[in-house]
Amino acid sequence: MQDSHPRVWIDPDSLFDRIVVLVDGALIVANPSGDGEPEAAKQKIEAGQPVLEALGSKAKTIRFDKIKKLSSNKHSDMVDYQHDSDGKLEADNISMASQEARDQLFEALRGKLDSTHTYDCREFSRARGAFAPIIWIAIVVGATALLSGAASEIAEGKTPDIEGRRALLKRLLAWVLEFLGSTGVLIVGGIITVACIFWLIKRIQLPPIMMTFKRKA
Repeated sequence: MQDSHPRVWIDPDSLFDRIVVLVDGALIVANPSGDGEPEAAKQKIEAGQPVLEALGSKAKTIRFDKIKKLSSNKHSDMVDYQHDSDGKLEADNISMASQEARDQLFEALRGKLDSTHTYDCREFSRARGAFAPIIWIAIVVGATALLSGAASEIAEGKTPDIEGRRALLKRLLAWVLEFLGSTGVLIVGGIITVACIFWLIKRIQLPPIMMTFKRKA
C-alpha cells in the first residue's frame, strides 16, 4: 500500500509505535527497535521507498475501511481505535510523539475519512469524565479483596482448583498468589488503586475533550 505523499511521524524514545505512517486508505505503525532505525525508515519513505518495504514485515496496517471508531482525548497523545480483524472487533491504540503530532494526524485524517466516517469533538462533563476511573477503582478494589482471600487460602495449605479450561492460566495465577501472599496482593492492589485515584482527580480537574471518528452506518 503506497501513497504519493505519505505522512510520517516518529518517536525514537517511545517503547511502542516509534513510527506512524499515513497513506491512502490506511495507517501503518511499526516499532523498529534499533537505535536510529525510526529516523532511517522515515528517510527511506520520504525518498520514495514503499512504506511496507521500509518498515519491514512486522509493520501493522490499519485499513480505513476496517476502522469502526477512532478517538483521542485532546489532553493526551494516545489514539484509541476499534477495527474489524478477521470478523472480530478488536480495540488497540497508537502512541503519538506529542499532542501536536496527534493534532497533525487528526487534521490529515479528516481529509481522508470524510466520506466514510463522521467526526465529532465533544467535551465531557466532570461527572462523565469521572465515570471510567470510578468503575476501575471498584474493579481493582473488588479484585484485590478476592485475590487477597485466595492468597490467604493458598498460604493455609488449600489446594486451588486448576483443572478444566485455561488450566495453565489458573496455575500461573496460583503461583503468583503464592509468591505475593495476601499482603503482597494488598500492596499491589493499593498501588493500582492510588494510580486510579490520581487518574480520577485528573479527569475531574481536566474533563476529557474527545475527538472521534465513527464509521457511517
